[in-house]
Amino acid sequence: RLLLAELVAQSASPFATLRKSAMKALGELVAADVYLVREPNIEYVIQVRSLDDSALVRQMSLDLLGRLLAQAEAEDDEEVVAADNPLAAEVLPVYLKVVRGRVSDTSILVRRKAVWILSRLVIHQPRDHPDVVPVCVELVKRVNDSDAMKKMVLNTFEQVFFAESQNVEPTVARAVQLAHVVD
Repeated sequence: RLLLAELVAQSASPFATLRKSAMKALGELVAADVYLVREPNIEYVIQVRSLDDSALVRQMSLDLLGRLLAQAEAEDDEEVVAADNPLAAEVLPVYLKVVRGRVSDTSILVRRKAVWILSRLVIHQPRDHPDVVPVCVELVKRVNDSDAMKKMVLNTFEQVFFAESQNVEPTVARAVQLAHVVD
């Protein structure tokens, strides 16, 4: 707890390198105990540092959330994160606004990390989740950022709407959802 309190304090340092290091170390602690992200002071730090003046600090904040998502995916063995992982179902919606706010960040690295997180979230959310369509619309807006970003977004849409590996026949609901994204 003392280490955690010190990292939270360092995340407010006037020096960007210290804030970045604090966020990186906080990410390591969260990797060891994912339930730390439910603590109000950690939630506050992640939200505040995702708006930091330094792009590297913003990126570290998103890296921390990306690790949480990746860990949830690993635990669920690529199954639907929100449905099978109670922590992910509880925590990820709290940070969805933070991540969505970074999709149009000034730094391409921050945007790329935000798009990756949102892509993973869309892939693993139930198809009827209310955030899927708005997030897909935001992802479409990022296809012109870079070739890597375009490839990531197209891969996401391919998995969400057209993946044969899901052994799911195309349905009216999926067609309507795709129509809402395109509209």
